[in-house]
Amino acid sequence: MESIIKDSPTKTRRKFDKSFKCEVVRNWLSSGKSAAVIAKEFGLNESLLYAWRKLLPPAEAGGKAAAGGRRPAVEDLQ
Repeated sequence: MESIIKDSPTKTRRKFDKSFKCEVVRNWLSSGKSAAVIAKEFGLNESLLYAWRKLLPPAEAGGKAAAGGRRPAVEDLQ
């Protein structure tokens, strides 16, 4: 029986250091561009940006700490 599997070049996984990941995410968050646009500019998959965003401290990633660390009071909202 002949082998059905064709010889195809294997892809090697790219590895990025933490400083590169943080720099790309900071670029994305500060630019106002969508994740898809930034991912395309850097030749990455959009989902990587969302995963890498978790590497940043909350203040830099735009989390609760960036907004003062608390929710507004009900009186402030009314």
